Amino acid sequence: MDFNLDWDSIKEQIKDAVEIEKDEAKKLVKIKFKGDISDNPMVGKMVGDDTGLQDTLTQFVGKGEQIDCDIKFLDAENTFLLENFKDEKTTNQVYDFFNELFFGDFLKNLMDQMMDAFGNLGDLMKE
Repeated sequence: MDFNLDWDSIKEQIKDAVEIEKDEAKKLVKIKFKGDISDNPMVGKMVGDDTGLQDTLTQFVGKGEQIDCDIKFLDAENTFLLENFKDEKTTNQVYDFFNELFFGDFLKNLMDQMMDAFGNLGDLMKE
């Protein structure tokens, strides 16, 4: 199924709205939003609050296993701190995931998969 969105424009908007950093030594990933991310339906549910972040980490990084970390929201900075990962490898995996989510093709691929699934579901219902 063809899902026509201007992905280049969407990626530019996200790039302008989000910064991520990591500190391997401190086992920390920092996600700073330059606006209210919860208003963005594409990523708001995945990272709009600590529950969404934990669910996203469990589903996509932990492949169903919970990723142990502390999640803090610094309201004055509009920033999530994900810290105290068990090791540097997990810190890097989490950083790489969010880098791909915000700046790569993760959202496009996820939306394409969803639209394919809904298209297939519609085809099955027609039979």
